[in-house]
Amino acid sequence: MAPWGGVKAFFGTNPISIAVPGGKEPPLVLDMATSEVARFKILLASRKGEKIPSHWALDEHGLPTDEPHAALKGTMAPMSRYKGFGLAMMIDILSGVLTGAASGPEVGDLFSFETSEKQNVGHYFQAIHIDHLVPIQEFEQRIDRLIRQLRSAPRVPGVDKIHLPGDGGRETEQKRREQGIPLSPDVQNELGRLGKKYGLTWPD
Repeated sequence: MAPWGGVKAFFGTNPISIAVPGGKEPPLVLDMATSEVARFKILLASRKGEKIPSHWALDEHGLPTDEPHAALKGTMAPMSRYKGFGLAMMIDILSGVLTGAASGPEVGDLFSFETSEKQNVGHYFQAIHIDHLVPIQEFEQRIDRLIRQLRSAPRVPGVDKIHLPGDGGRETEQKRREQGIPLSPDVQNELGRLGKKYGLTWPD
């Protein structure tokens, strides 16, 4: 994404992920890009010839666009406007500047498969030893209580469930285990091309 108010891409979508263990309840897992959506969604829309919501990305002039091809020539839109840009910048500092890896526009292109350019991307991990702050069983009980309070909170008419971080992934995993993983024709063609390049064939 570009700096807030800028035109040229500078930062990646710099995702942030926070996982919190529960007791009897499943863990809470927040995993999100600091852009409105992950760039891959725009790539898929481009391959399918579909429009995108105009708040997802900006064209090469820094203007909102619903054309995925124009979006790919421009930049991703940060989530929550300047707040998303601020988060992306701080994650870049933690993951790139602090670790000695590439930072800002120095990071190699994640989606350029036909180049030998190194990405040199950095990561920042932090783990909290819960027992140093509160007994783990007490923590798990409090998280379980929080989750149940959220689940039972009043809902907007027509909403059958309050979704918490991690719910979507678990529901998708269960569905994929039962029904398999759907592949669009475009993805199948791309996998076939890569397979042919490396001497691999489709399984029966």
